Amino acid sequence: MSLPAPSATASPTAIAVLHLRRLALLFGAVAISACVSGSAIPTGSNSYEPTPASKVIDTYFSGQRPNRAFEQVGIVKARYRSGTGFSAPDVTDVLPKLHVEARKLGADAVIITTVSDHPLGGPNIGYITHPVLEVIAVAIHYTVLPSGGARGPAPSTELAPVEPGGPSLSGSKPTQLTLEGTGSGFAVDRSGHILTNAHVVESCNELRVRASGGVLTTRAVATDSANDLALIGPTSGAADVASFRDGPTLRQGDLVVAVGFPLPQLLASGANVTTGTLSALAGLGDDARYLQVTAPIQPGNSGGPLLDQSGNVVGVVVASLSALKIAKVYGRLPQNVNFAINASVARTFLDANAIRYDAAPSVAKLETADIGERARRFTVLIECWR
Repeated sequence: MSLPAPSATASPTAIAVLHLRRLALLFGAVAISACVSGSAIPTGSNSYEPTPASKVIDTYFSGQRPNRAFEQVGIVKARYRSGTGFSAPDVTDVLPKLHVEARKLGADAVIITTVSDHPLGGPNIGYITHPVLEVIAVAIHYTVLPSGGARGPAPSTELAPVEPGGPSLSGSKPTQLTLEGTGSGFAVDRSGHILTNAHVVESCNELRVRASGGVLTTRAVATDSANDLALIGPTSGAADVASFRDGPTLRQGDLVVAVGFPLPQLLASGANVTTGTLSALAGLGDDARYLQVTAPIQPGNSGGPLLDQSGNVVGVVVASLSALKIAKVYGRLPQNVNFAINASVARTFLDANAIRYDAAPSVAKLETADIGERARRFTVLIECWR
């Protein structure tokens, strides 16, 4: 699918919508109808107004310039992480945050210079454990003629170079933290240490754990980016501690239970319980660090426990196969292809950090409801604030 180039006489709004469509197609966006049906991103106008806190910031895309004089007031940067989910974020998700940063500088508009897609995960095409879209822009202030018509020095219309992924040059710090994403985790020792995914806690200024004990602020004490594992705490939020599986090895076809907090702003606020089977004892490319399961998982499940029929931990939920990328390559949408980090990898990580976790033989077969009831006592919601 291709889009025509904008004509020289096209309005700024039409050009902005066309650019947005191109960016949305590039970064896997699945819905741009809101921008086409009257909610288009506002672009520069000829009328000048002061910049109140509620003013909508004008937006220009790369290659566009305001049709009036302006001066640069700083560099702003914003990024959007799709929770801890597995779908590519849309450019429109980033713009509100970008506009907030521009307002702090008293800007009237932003000129987007860089759009970077960062699907952090494994080397295979299907793993997208941490989809991030980052937008960098130059914040500008429209200049007006002084009363009496005397014209001052001509303001610069050249943009300072912006390095992709570089630090913000705005010189101001956020006045309050913003919730960037959520994930799941589970208590692994009596001191209250919580195991989760590294991508859940990455680049967070503050971590908050929500559990039966209330909301607690904590920090990451160890991470293993290569295996996407992290240890946070200690906390006193969880009411119980998970135990890892000992005894017979897992077999394909074994029933498994996933517990976590998917889409907590949309679905039930408590821990969700889903069931499935162990499809394979390895991940993509026969990667033995992973287990493949059919248990449904959603954004927010990352870092939660995968349990066997005795309620013991056999894995740490980590990723789903990227339906959009697989569809582009193979022409079909994958179904129920999800992954967990093998418990043996997690236990090695805990051993390396001197965590005294529990382990128990998996002998008795419990009802799913009983497994879920106990798991909710040691599974917590993790919030990443920036």
